[in-house]
Amino acid sequence: YQRRVHGQEGKSNMEEQVEFACEGVVSCLNAFLRNVQKELKTGRPLVVKPIAIIIEVADTVLALVSTLNSLPKQQCKAVACFLNLVADTTDWTSAPVARVQADRFNRMAFLDTTVQSRLDTLLAPLQQKCRHLMLNADEGIAEFALLLKPLVMSGKDELIFRKIFEQLQTAMMPQPVTLGLLRVFTVLLEQHNDKKAALEDIQCRLDELGCVRVFPSLVESVRYESIVSQAAVDLGIALLEGGNRAVQDTLLKFFGEVDEVFFESLIKRLQHAVSLLRQWQQERALMKGFFKEEGASLSEEQKQMYQERLDPHTEMREAQRLLRLVQLFCEGHNLAFQNYVRVQNDNWRSFNTVNETVLLLRELVRVDMDDVMIDLAIQVCRTLTELCQGPCAENQKALVLANVCGEMNEIFDRTYDRCDPEQVDTLRAAATDTLLSLLEACGSASVPSLMVKELSIDAIGASLERMVRRFNQSRSELSVDEQDSLASSLFALFILVYQLEQFTHNEQLVRILTKTPGIEVFQSMLGSIEISRNGGIETIYFCRPAICQMLTDEKKESVLSLVNRESAASKVADFFEMTRKLRAEMEFSQAAQAKVDSLLPHFQWPPLKSLRDKVVQNIVGRGIPIGNFTMTTLAISINLLFLMNSSYLLYIFGALQCLVTAFLCFMVAVFDLPLTLRGLPGMQNAKDKGIQYQLYVLRKVPLHVWGKYLYHPIMFITSVLGMIKSPFFFSVQLLSMVEQSPALQNVTTAITSNARTLFMTVTFAVIVVYLFTVIAFELFPEDFKRDEKPVCKTFLQCFIWTLSNGLRSGGGLGDQLPEPKWETPRHNIRVTFDLFFFGCVNIGLINMVFGIIIDAFANLRDERQSRDEDQHRRCFICGIDADTFNRFAAGGFENHVRRVHYMWNYLHFLHYLKRKPSDEYTGQESYVDELMNRNNVSFFPLGKASDLIERTTEEEQDTEVASNVSSKAMEERFQAMEEALLNLSAAVNNNRNQSRVEERLKNLEMVITNLSVQLTQNNKR
Repeated sequence: YQRRVHGQEGKSNMEEQVEFACEGVVSCLNAFLRNVQKELKTGRPLVVKPIAIIIEVADTVLALVSTLNSLPKQQCKAVACFLNLVADTTDWTSAPVARVQADRFNRMAFLDTTVQSRLDTLLAPLQQKCRHLMLNADEGIAEFALLLKPLVMSGKDELIFRKIFEQLQTAMMPQPVTLGLLRVFTVLLEQHNDKKAALEDIQCRLDELGCVRVFPSLVESVRYESIVSQAAVDLGIALLEGGNRAVQDTLLKFFGEVDEVFFESLIKRLQHAVSLLRQWQQERALMKGFFKEEGASLSEEQKQMYQERLDPHTEMREAQRLLRLVQLFCEGHNLAFQNYVRVQNDNWRSFNTVNETVLLLRELVRVDMDDVMIDLAIQVCRTLTELCQGPCAENQKALVLANVCGEMNEIFDRTYDRCDPEQVDTLRAAATDTLLSLLEACGSASVPSLMVKELSIDAIGASLERMVRRFNQSRSELSVDEQDSLASSLFALFILVYQLEQFTHNEQLVRILTKTPGIEVFQSMLGSIEISRNGGIETIYFCRPAICQMLTDEKKESVLSLVNRESAASKVADFFEMTRKLRAEMEFSQAAQAKVDSLLPHFQWPPLKSLRDKVVQNIVGRGIPIGNFTMTTLAISINLLFLMNSSYLLYIFGALQCLVTAFLCFMVAVFDLPLTLRGLPGMQNAKDKGIQYQLYVLRKVPLHVWGKYLYHPIMFITSVLGMIKSPFFFSVQLLSMVEQSPALQNVTTAITSNARTLFMTVTFAVIVVYLFTVIAFELFPEDFKRDEKPVCKTFLQCFIWTLSNGLRSGGGLGDQLPEPKWETPRHNIRVTFDLFFFGCVNIGLINMVFGIIIDAFANLRDERQSRDEDQHRRCFICGIDADTFNRFAAGGFENHVRRVHYMWNYLHFLHYLKRKPSDEYTGQESYVDELMNRNNVSFFPLGKASDLIERTTEEEQDTEVASNVSSKAMEERFQAMEEALLNLSAAVNNNRNQSRVEERLKNLEMVITNLSVQLTQNNKR
C-alpha cells in the first residue's frame, strides 16, 4: 500500500487498491476477532493478548485514513475497520487503553460526515462499542464517561451524537449496545451532581443533541427487556436532576408533538405495583398461617425460599424510580407539567397520574411496610408534594377529592415496627409537606375545612407532642446549625396545625396549640410574612433560624434611623439592600460566638450553663457598647478624681481604663473591622487572589472608614500617656460622651451636616473684614491705637487685630478704636464706618452663621419628627397609616406591626431562604427567591394588608346582606300594597251604585238646607 501511494500509478488504480486493502483488513480482522471471542468463551488463556495486536492495526488504519482524506468512501471503510477494532477490545475498562481510544476519536474529527450513508457506515461498527458485557464494570463506565465529556461538549462530533440518539430513540440498536449507551450517559451526568453549573451545561448540551427524546421512547418500548427501560428511567432522572427548565420544556414539547404512550406505560406499572402489594399482603397472611401449621417441619432454607417468592422489592424500586422521574418533571414548580401529568389533552387517551399515585399510597400505608416499601412511600409523598406546590390548584383539588388525608391518617397512626425509626420520621415529615402543599396560597377556608374533617387530629396532636418532647430534650446539646436542622424537620407539623387552626378555628387544634407541653418553644420560633403575588396577598409561615438572635437592638435602631423614608417603595428597597449586610453580620457574629464559646469553660449545672451562655452572647453581641459605656464612666471618674487631687485612686482607675480601652481595641479588631472589610467592594473573593490584590483593595478604602477605627486606639494611647506622662491626657477621653449621648450627636451633626456652607460663610466674613480693614487703614490709620499706643504697625497686623477684636466685640470694631472727635474732619466717615461694620459683620454675618446652625437643628428636628411619625404611625412594610388599622383592622395598628407585618420577620425569612436548599423550596419561596436574585422587591405587599382585606370583605358581606334584607322587605311591602289596591278596586266596583245614591242624598240635603235658610230669612222679615 505504501508503495502504491508513493508510486506513479493512476488515481483510479490507487482507489481500487485502497478499497481492496481496506476490505481485506476488515474481513481479516473480523475473522481474527471471532476466533478470539471463541477462545474467550472456552475460558482458556490466550497465547497472545489481542489488545496489543488491535492497537497496532488500529494505528495503521488511522494512518491510512489520514493519507486518504480526499477519498470519502475509503475513509468510511477505514474508520469502520477502526471502530470494529475498538469495539471488540476485550480490555476496554483499562484506563490507559481508554485514553488511547479517546485520542483516536479526536484524530477522527476531520472526517467528512455530511452524507447519510457514510454516517450509517460510521455508526454501524460504533454500536458494537457499547456492548453490555464490555461496559459492565462501573469503573470502566466512569472512566469512559470522563473521556466522552469533551467530545460531547466540543461540538466536533455533533452529527454523530445526533445520529446515535436518533437510533436510540427509534430502538434500532441491539439491546446490549442500547443498555451500554444509556449507562454511559447516565454516569456522565451523575459525575457532576455536586456541581450545579457544570451539570446544567451538560444537561443542556445533551438536550441540544436530542438525548431528552430518548428515554421516554425507551421507557415505553416493548422491543427491549425491562432492564433497558430501567436504564432509560435512570437517564431521565439524571437529565432532569435539579429541575432543569430547558430539559423540562423540551420534554413537554416532545410529549405534545408525539402521541406517546409514556403515561400509559407509567400507569400500568403503578397499577402493577398496586396489584403486587395486594397479592403480597394476601400471600403473606396465608404464609403466616402456613408457618404456624408447618413451621416445625420446615427448614430455615425452605422458609427463606418462601419469603423470596413473596418479595416484591424489585417492582417497588422500579416504581420508586418512576415516581422520582415524575417528580423531576415538575421540579421547580413547572405548572404546565403539573397539569400535563394529571391530564394529557393532546393524546387520544389521557391518564390521571395523580389519582393512580394516591391509590399506590393507599395500598402502601395499609400494609406492614419494610425499608424498601417505606422508601417508596416517602417518594410517593414527595411526588405528590411537587405536583401541588407552586401552587397547582387543580392538583390540590384532585388530591383533596381523592381523600389523600385519609392515607395521611394511616401514616400518623401506624408505628411500622419493621422499619427504621428515622425512616418513619422521614415518612411523616414527607406526609406533612404534602398536606402543607394542599394549603399553599389557600385563600378560603373550604379546603382546610375538608382537611380537618378527614384528618385524625388526635393522631397529629400525639405526633406533634412527641416531636416537641424530642426537640426540647436534644436542643441543649446541639449547636445553632444543628438546632436549625432539627427544627426544620420537626417544625413543618407545627406549621400545619397552626395554619389549619387559623383557617378553621377548630377547638381540638386550639387545644393542641395551647395545651401541648413545651409547645411555647415552637411558638416562639414561628415566623410569618405576607407577600404580594398575582395581585393578591399570600401568607408564608417558616421556622425562624436561631442565628436571628444575633441581631441586637442596636443594629435594629441603626437600620430604623438610616433607612431612606422618602416613600414606602424607597423604604422597602433600602431595607432590602441592608438585609445583605445584616445577614453577613449575623453569620459573622454566630461564628465569633462559637469561637468564644469554645474558649470558655463548660458547665453542666443549668444555672451556671445559662449564665455562661448569656455571658457569651453579651461578649459578642453587646461587648463593644458595654465597653464604650464603661470607658466613658471611667473617664468622668478619673477627671473628677484629678480635680480632687486623689492620686492613689486616680492611678487605680487609670489602670482600669487602660484595660478597658485595650479590650475595646481587641473587640473592634476582631469583631467589627472584619465585617467592614468583608463588605467592601472587591473583598468578597480577595482571599483567593493573594495579598497584593488585598492591599490594592485596601488602598481604595475611604479615609472616613479608617477614621472610624482610629477612635479606640487613640483612647488607648491617651490612657497609657495619662498613666506615664500626665493625667491631663485623660481629659481627652471626656469627648467619648458624644458617642454615648444622642443629644450631643445631634449637636455635632448640626454643625458637620452644613460644614461646607459654614466654611463658605466664614470665608465670606473674613473677606468682608479684610475689606473693612483696607478702608480703615487707608482713611484713618491713626485710629489703630489704644491708650495712645499703636496696636499695629503693618497692614497684616492691623488685619489680624481687626479680625480678632472686631468679631469679638459686641459693638463691632468701633468699640475697640478710640472715639472720634467732633472737630475732626473725618468724624462722619468714621461714624458711618463703625455703623456699617457693626451692621454687616456683627449683625449680618455672625447671625448668618448662627442661622445656618439653627436651621440645621430645625431640619434635624423635622427629620426626627418625620422619622418618628413614620416609624410609630405607619407600617414599615405596607406603608398604611395607623388610623386605618385602628378603625378597620382587628387588634389595631399595634397588632398589625407585631404579628401581620413584623418587619424583622422579613429579614429572618430572607436569611432562612438563603440557607434552605433550592430544590426544597415551596412555590411561594421559589417566587420570592427569583425576585431576590433580580433585586426586585415587588413581593413586599405595598399598600396591602390581609387584616384590612378580611375586614373589608366582612363589611362588604354585611352590606350585601343588609341590602338583600331591605330589598326583600320592600318587595313584600310592594306585594301587600298591590293586594290592597286590588281589594280596594273590587270594593269600589261593588259599591258604585251605592255611592251614586249617597251623592243624590247629599244634594237633597243641601237643597233642604238652602230652603230652610231662606224660610228663616222670610220669617224675620
